Amino acid sequence: MSCIKFAAVAALVLLQGLAQASSFAQACERELAPAEVVVNVNTQLPDIETRSTTLADATNAVHGTTDITRIAALGHTTATRNIAYEFGADILVDEKTGRQCARLAVDFELGYSTMVIEIARDFAPHSCGYREVMAHEMEHVRIFEQNLLTLKERVMRSLADMPALPVVYASSDEELARVLEAQVTDILMPRIVAVMDEVRAQHAELDSHEESNRVFNACDGEVRATLREALAALR
Repeated sequence: MSCIKFAAVAALVLLQGLAQASSFAQACERELAPAEVVVNVNTQLPDIETRSTTLADATNAVHGTTDITRIAALGHTTATRNIAYEFGADILVDEKTGRQCARLAVDFELGYSTMVIEIARDFAPHSCGYREVMAHEMEHVRIFEQNLLTLKERVMRSLADMPALPVVYASSDEELARVLEAQVTDILMPRIVAVMDEVRAQHAELDSHEESNRVFNACDGEVRATLREALAALR
């Protein structure tokens, strides 16, 4: 996860006449532009890195256990979320006190920074079993790819359901940057992460008992035999 820090902001000076006409807080609520959140999605997947792993490590990644005598995963695919942002603000400054108020303006860039397929080293490269496991893992890659195509719409829908971001107040530029970024990291980011992680349900659906049985019985029993050999080696 990466972020681009505080961008330049356009400050507006609160004139004395305006300050006399209403309180500073009222002026902030009335004069500041609405908070703005822009979401862009990089739909291009990163290059896929293929690695070998152990059955125990693959099973731990998928099922949360290294006990392959009970359940086993033959491979695993991971994608690293990338959430970059640049933020600024519309600002008013109280001439008398130097106090500032602002509403956030932030641009997000979403995508994946890495994509890794791991296949149990028990399967010899180019063997039928290896190809079968790889084909299954490529279905996980396809799920990640399809997720990106609808991500912007789903994120914007989630953000629209939340209350409007409030005006923030600060006594210095440094404090203002901190409170604005807190709105990004503490309010907006958790929603974005939650939407990006919705893809987990699709991965779990793919890894159904039916699909597992299909893969285990593929290649005229080669996959099943390879798994049995691995289990026998543990005894």
